[in-house]
Amino acid sequence: MNWIKSGYVVIDAQEQILTKMGRLSFLRYISIVGAAFSFIGSGFMFYLGSESTIKTVLAYFKKSPTTEKYVHLTEVESSLVSIIEAVDLFLFAFVILIFSFGIIRIFVLMGDGSDKTHCCDADR
Repeated sequence: MNWIKSGYVVIDAQEQILTKMGRLSFLRYISIVGAAFSFIGSGFMFYLGSESTIKTVLAYFKKSPTTEKYVHLTEVESSLVSIIEAVDLFLFAFVILIFSFGIIRIFVLMGDGSDKTHCCDADR
């Protein structure tokens, strides 16, 4: 009974859990697939935002409507709406980029438990 109170059972249970998790630790590398496609999608959204911005600026200076769906708006209003849509694409692309880097950081770089540093250490 004295060995139960000293915590040997708790340590033994933790070691058993860690060894079982160690056998499946290679599965964390599957998250690289999701992170890679998120990164690719983010790059594609940056491209679409850039293309939309260039088209809007060129359409504004050529005095032509940006798209057919904004024919009821003035030139300035349609350009403003198109720029806001482009900024929206950039913001979503940035969020997806942060998401993909977070997935890599959490599951791949810090997933094995061997790294004892805390993710928010300012000293390192």
